Amino acid sequence: MTRLYFYSIDPRLGDEDDFRALARACHSRGISLMLDGVFNHVGIENPLFRKELADADAVARG
Repeated sequence: MTRLYFYSIDPRLGDEDDFRALARACHSRGISLMLDGVFNHVGIENPLFRKELADADAVARG
């Protein structure tokens, strides 16, 4: 299972260079780029989050 890192790009989607290229391509065409992260599903009160947080080897740790 892939580890989750909320502050980096999922490698299945590309890398930071790919993102920069996307941003440049959008901006060169007058297109704004907006990122949307939906993090409320893993809030600190969520039991699944608490379980993962307590486990140093958890898949979602990162």
